[in-house]
Amino acid sequence: MQEISIDQRIVTDMYDDALRRLTNTPEVDGSMVRPICLPLSGVPVYANHRMSVSKTSHLLSKAESPVVLSEENHCSQSYKLCICRETVHTNCVVE
Repeated sequence: MQEISIDQRIVTDMYDDALRRLTNTPEVDGSMVRPICLPLSGVPVYANHRMSVSKTSHLLSKAESPVVLSEENHCSQSYKLCICRETVHTNCVVE
């Protein structure tokens, strides 16, 4: 496990959650880490990261986030995870 501090929070209008720029380049094992919630368009510098991440990356592609159980009716389908921002539940992501 690597502990790396956040250098910059990158906010886009496309998502409620921001990308994070890390202070150091982490070691990324493609079998263990997968990119999530990257913009599909509108931010050209990140568009090429949506399908793959190199062995090292300054972009945080995965982070801890509260998870809402489907029994609480926040996610309409049980195969999705809802990530939360404070008390607002947004961005259901297929996992």
